[in-house]
Amino acid sequence: MTEMKAKGQETGTGQAVTTNAYSFPVEREEFLFVTSPFGMRTDPMDADKQQMHKGMDIRCKGDAVLATENNGKVVAVNQNAKTAGGKSVTIEYERADGSKIQNTYMHLSSVDVKVGDKVQAGQRLGMSGNTGTRATGEHLHFGVAQITADGQKRDIDPAIYLADIAQKGNIKLQALHNGNDLLAKYKTEVTATPQETKSQSPEEWMKKLLSSEDSGVGLSETNDPIMDMVVKAFSSLMMLAVVIDNKNEEEQKEAISEMAGSRKVELTSLLPHMKSCALVIGENNKAVLQADNGTVQVSRELCTVELSRMSATLNNPELSEESKRMRVAGMVNAIVLSQQASQNFEQGMSEQQSQNEQIRR
Repeated sequence: MTEMKAKGQETGTGQAVTTNAYSFPVEREEFLFVTSPFGMRTDPMDADKQQMHKGMDIRCKGDAVLATENNGKVVAVNQNAKTAGGKSVTIEYERADGSKIQNTYMHLSSVDVKVGDKVQAGQRLGMSGNTGTRATGEHLHFGVAQITADGQKRDIDPAIYLADIAQKGNIKLQALHNGNDLLAKYKTEVTATPQETKSQSPEEWMKKLLSSEDSGVGLSETNDPIMDMVVKAFSSLMMLAVVIDNKNEEEQKEAISEMAGSRKVELTSLLPHMKSCALVIGENNKAVLQADNGTVQVSRELCTVELSRMSATLNNPELSEESKRMRVAGMVNAIVLSQQASQNFEQGMSEQQSQNEQIRR
């Protein structure tokens, strides 16, 4: 965290990087983007099953993972990336009453410490980067266990622990899941700020997420006019999709988190006659339309003119949501039909060429 760095020291050196006795597990300017909190959830590998998630998943992208307190001891290290949690490390902190706190970091690409090492707040323990076997994108699984003085161990919500060290270390970062700060309910009214307790609207959450360093779209702070157009079209389509789909506010924020994280806006609900339709931001940060109308499958990068028309439609305050949906549907249909005509022409030319070659034989 910027406000906690010691002067003259750099993050990721393996040395302490804070002037305080506390640090969050990854360094962020504003908030941790939590993709899956502690508690019961749908199994990401089997949608028909529910499972207990004994930790907090934090969106990462090759980040240094950091010790959270001073005088920690490394009590476990796993260097086998093929195990369920991937490479991992567990740090233990002793309390004055004889109890202990254990923090476990999973899905790491590398571990920089060994069992028995002593660590200080802000010290690099390893690097994120291994998603393991789960299809949830790169993240850090941060688990917290409490061990009583008589040896009883139980998993606790990491939000409780982070709220505690945030107050002790005067750390102002939030841990946001679908726009809601998971730490706010564990902070006292005296220390919790209005910003931390305020519930964000879906549009506020979308803007906050897309402008953050954890933006799944990776399009924050761009000065490229074409890129800005992509961002504008993507965000406008995102809001139209969640509004048209008649989701409540919490469902809308959840959908926004998923779309931003996957860099993909599902448009099938806007075009029910399509088998599937989505706008995807590719690795080159280009907007790609992917559609299947049952006859032809399309995967084509949108040109500047198409992006401009789509943005103008979506941001026209005089149009109703239904009018926007109909116009976007018309644009997508035109692109799909154009692609289908092109494929039919190419297929016809190929068949004609084959026939000509047979005649010459």
